[in-house]
Amino acid sequence: MKKQIIALICCFGIFTSCSKFLDREPFTSISTDVAIQDATSAYHALLGIYNRLQSESRYGRIIFVIADAATENVILAPTTSNRFLSIAQWTSNAGTGEHRDVWTACYVVINAANEILARIETMDATDAERQVIQGEALAIRGLMHFELIRLFSQAYSGNENDALGIPYKTTPDIYALPPREDLRTSYNLIIEDLTSACNLLTPANSADYAPYRIDHWGAKAILARVYMAQLDYAKAKPVLADLVNNSGYTILSNADYTEAWNKRYNAVNKKEFMFAIGNLSDNYANTASLGYIYLQNGYTDLRVPPQMFSLYSDGDVRKEAFFFDGIGPNVGWTLVHKFPNREGFNGLSDHPIMRFSDVYLMYAEACAYTGDEVTAIDYLDRIRLRADPAAELSTETGDMLRDKILLERRKELAYEGHYYHDLKRHRKTIYSAYNAAGQMFATITPPDTKLAFAIHQSEMDVNPNMVQNPGY
Repeated sequence: MKKQIIALICCFGIFTSCSKFLDREPFTSISTDVAIQDATSAYHALLGIYNRLQSESRYGRIIFVIADAATENVILAPTTSNRFLSIAQWTSNAGTGEHRDVWTACYVVINAANEILARIETMDATDAERQVIQGEALAIRGLMHFELIRLFSQAYSGNENDALGIPYKTTPDIYALPPREDLRTSYNLIIEDLTSACNLLTPANSADYAPYRIDHWGAKAILARVYMAQLDYAKAKPVLADLVNNSGYTILSNADYTEAWNKRYNAVNKKEFMFAIGNLSDNYANTASLGYIYLQNGYTDLRVPPQMFSLYSDGDVRKEAFFFDGIGPNVGWTLVHKFPNREGFNGLSDHPIMRFSDVYLMYAEACAYTGDEVTAIDYLDRIRLRADPAAELSTETGDMLRDKILLERRKELAYEGHYYHDLKRHRKTIYSAYNAAGQMFATITPPDTKLAFAIHQSEMDVNPNMVQNPGY
């Protein structure tokens, strides 16, 4: 089977001279028949991996949309293209296309990362070049496995030896038929990859890579997110403390907030956007893009329910940044504007995978659950007051403070693919999307079997070692 790697040909020479290699596309294709023999060919293969992440089935759209479409963050339009309909209605099954697409797409990226990692020791490269290449490939491999486990496994509870995880692929054999690891082992392997990536990608050797490549701090933030998925606050907190104290990142100001979403994210480097998918007019997913599912001139299949809009105060800058009023056939509806059209191209925007605001809110949560409520309130209110300078200071404690942090995560990270995962990891009841009449489709109460999505039937058919999730 011929596998294609996408490579940016304009970036040659040593890796340190290519730190801004995603500032300019387009990408061109080369085949893995051209062996990865040296640093230059490995760099091109690595560029191809980042390019793959732009596709609809990965961070081009599906991974983001699934985790909001499954919740009360959206209301379906009166007529839709049927995209994400079964996700919103909680009727998905082993034949659901989104399940197949994200499963296959993530493993394609994992395999591409494994192609590089299998050649690390034999390629013609300096130790410094190998270190960076290996670090980024490991970070991407860990991240893709993490996206899979969040969708296709149940939430982590700490007693996981018998729970179903995912197949963890560490070799580039596309014909392998691996079984699923248990959930604990799956998480341990993800953490092992990301920890290694953090050690290999130092602040010095990956400086200036962000936001369109994973640098030391991006890998560390992803690692913290994995610990938070396990509710392992003891491990997450020191990682997050390092990020807030030593990374050099800051959150956007109130004055810069709205405009930042209209720009390429590297225009505000070292502010807010730690790792993102960069898109340009000649290589973005167009009608399959994240913005197109929401925007006025797109599908507008998924819209903003009044209950969601009402969570934001009138003085909240996010009301302007995230939402706008529909016109024409969409009059009377509130639409998502968080991924606005750029340069006149429908659906063209960058897509955030890791923001520093998320780091602040993860840190607030970790502090709240480890008895450090003063620090928790501090970082919670940095986000709240940035959004609305007139907001009252937080005074809550205990469960009320923890719930307030989760609410702020819902508001700040809306439509970035986090809300469903936040509810799932905390084992909270999930209320589904609304139909056009304002009625919810379903209520999902843990431990519902539907919280682990079905493995697509095509995978079940070809892999005799695959075990389907219960309930399907």
